[in-house]
Amino acid sequence: MTLTLWRSVARAHADAAFTGEGAARFPGRYNGPGVRAVYLADCPAGCGLELLASYAAPEAVMTHVLIEVEVTAPLVDLRMPRSLARYGVATADLVRPDGYQVPRRLGARLLRERRPGAIVPAATVARAFNVVVYLDVWDRFVVRGRVPLALDDRLLRLVGAGRG
Repeated sequence: MTLTLWRSVARAHADAAFTGEGAARFPGRYNGPGVRAVYLADCPAGCGLELLASYAAPEAVMTHVLIEVEVTAPLVDLRMPRSLARYGVATADLVRPDGYQVPRRLGARLLRERRPGAIVPAATVARAFNVVVYLDVWDRFVVRGRVPLALDDRLLRLVGAGRG
């Protein structure tokens, strides 16, 4: 199966967008320290929401680019009840905002099983999904293009007001 996915990174780091070094230094939901991973969203809006929810001040958003990429890895689909049952997890545990213990344990298991990655439920909005790819197992991305990440000024104002 080929998925068209999206990644947002600071323009200064765009050439290293698929090295996984950032995630290794600053662990994410599905990877612990030292684990190289790349996180992708199902759509450009997913990238924007993840960016706004994570850390970015409004002015930082303006420095990001959006990269379209194709992934053909055999991913574990954690949107499916059968996969959730196989790994003994619930969607609620994977999107919990206050702790990454369950998703990180799951990520470690996927790595032990030499799985390339997983389709995971997005924490930012129900029914959306993200993909995590573990670069020590699979790293063949097909980059289709790069454009500036442009978000509506109304979103940037909301973020600015919420952080001020």
